[in-house]
Amino acid sequence: MIDSSDLTPELIEELDKLLMSDLTPSRNDKNHDMKAVIATHPARTTFWRLPGAIARHQRGLPRFLPASLVFLVVATGLFAVPPVWAETAPVTVLAAGDIAFCERSWSRKIKDWLRGYSGVPGAPATAALLDRLPGAVLILGDLAYWEGSAEEFTGCYDRSWGRHKDRSYPVPGNHEYQSPEARPYFDYWGERAGETGKGYYSFDLGAWHIVALNSNIATGLGSEQEAWLRRDLAAAEAGCILAYWHHALFSSGRHGDQPQMRDAYRALYEAGASVVLGAHDHDYERFAPMGPEGRPDPEHGLRSFVVGTGGGQLKPHTIREAPRENSEVVNGTTWGVLKLTLYAEAYAWRFVPVDGQSFEDSGRAPCVERKPAN
Repeated sequence: MIDSSDLTPELIEELDKLLMSDLTPSRNDKNHDMKAVIATHPARTTFWRLPGAIARHQRGLPRFLPASLVFLVVATGLFAVPPVWAETAPVTVLAAGDIAFCERSWSRKIKDWLRGYSGVPGAPATAALLDRLPGAVLILGDLAYWEGSAEEFTGCYDRSWGRHKDRSYPVPGNHEYQSPEARPYFDYWGERAGETGKGYYSFDLGAWHIVALNSNIATGLGSEQEAWLRRDLAAAEAGCILAYWHHALFSSGRHGDQPQMRDAYRALYEAGASVVLGAHDHDYERFAPMGPEGRPDPEHGLRSFVVGTGGGQLKPHTIREAPRENSEVVNGTTWGVLKLTLYAEAYAWRFVPVDGQSFEDSGRAPCVERKPAN
């Protein structure tokens, strides 16, 4: 909140420069009269960049504000600033991985029975959640068991989660790569999966920058994907960052930690990202904020979630008796999706179980403060 008492001479000087010359939209309309009133229709998603000096003078001032909520009035060389700087409208994302168990051969059924995997696949139940929950859908890999074949995508995945394809943002899992070069996955998704053969991409959603990575190809220091990630993060203007991929770096499940993702996690940590999502283990787990080596870092660490609960066979018996350090919640008996509400400077999470199951987890936290690009 800003009132006249907050307008120091230095801040007024910066605002004067901002209004007269430096205030430029990063997208959408550019035809505003900068010397009169700046306003747009409430449905606009235009954002206006605020110089860093203003943020230093007023710590509570978001660096990027939607133009629909910015009203700067010029009157005889002075500014009248409204008492409240409202934030960008929140957006919702729904996330899960390890989804559609397709029709299995008798040999596969016997193998699963011997390994203790039984029960009814849950993809239809989690797809029913998506039917009634609005928001962008982040798909955390292993979409179509067992081999990510074209037949499994069209005859299995497409019949459940596929009806939400137009609002989905996928990343591939290891089962997609059971087919050579994950070609059926890339064919099914087309441009929504990023560049064919790479499978990593990013986009902005509300006040957040979202990064989708491919944990099945090289992500280590100096790799093409890691170099792209650092460039992407340096260019990102959003105040909060979320990233997701399939192989969770931290996990108390059977697969455990996946160290090949540590360098990508480190790049996100150094950029001031807030949330990372993964799957691979067929359970739900939430960690306290951590740095890339797995040590607690409540101020700058990323909060990690494992959400391998999209409908594949749950594996509660494979969770460690003593969960990994910094694990706050773990559950291996419930299908469902993670619902994240992304605000301009904070986020809230809630695990939503399928009908007939009761486990839930919820909370809220502020975004990590972004760090300047090197």
